[in-house]
Amino acid sequence: MELSCFFRLICLNLFWGLKDYRVSFHSDHYFRRHHDSSPINHELKFRTFAENLQSMPDKVKAVFLDRDGVLNQEMGDYVRRFEDFHVLDNFDALKTLQDRGYMLLIATNQGGLAKGWYTEDELAKMHNHLKQVYHEHGVELTDFFYCPHHPNFTGDCDCRKPKPGLLLQGIAKYNIDPSKSYFIGDRERDVEAGTAAGVKGILIDSDQPISTVLDQIA
Repeated sequence: MELSCFFRLICLNLFWGLKDYRVSFHSDHYFRRHHDSSPINHELKFRTFAENLQSMPDKVKAVFLDRDGVLNQEMGDYVRRFEDFHVLDNFDALKTLQDRGYMLLIATNQGGLAKGWYTEDELAKMHNHLKQVYHEHGVELTDFFYCPHHPNFTGDCDCRKPKPGLLLQGIAKYNIDPSKSYFIGDRERDVEAGTAAGVKGILIDSDQPISTVLDQIA
């Protein structure tokens, strides 16, 4: 792991056994200095410091995906029944992204829940089916983030796109680097949500193959 110049100076000082400082590494990443004349303690602190740096998890890159019109067929105003949930063939395209090291996450508005058009159980049935179908093709959909709200029924919220709440949840949960991540969606609100979260948005038409935009993903 590449260290900053500040970290390098500290490590060099510790390595050469300077006796005026002792560095303690804490979970809040602050450093404290105080007098300690023991060179053995310096060596121990250096080892602990280096081990802590090595154990810090690297940030991952991800592709967020809208659901309807991207992973399953667009049906209009929400898919209300499992029988109408038809998975699109984006298997090879998402396998390519997965092989490039991208985590795959879903971010979808599901205001039909607030409207009472379908239940959480019905939604879970759709998502489990979607996850299983892609798994059978070697693609792992890591997680689903959905907004169950609708402004006309439940008032304002922070997670309904174009607000970035769903993406921010995923970024925090999986230690994602937004600057290396993307959001593929078939609505302008998807791009807006991505931009607000620091993620590059890619707009496609409903049911457009994801393979047609792979060249936009590094």
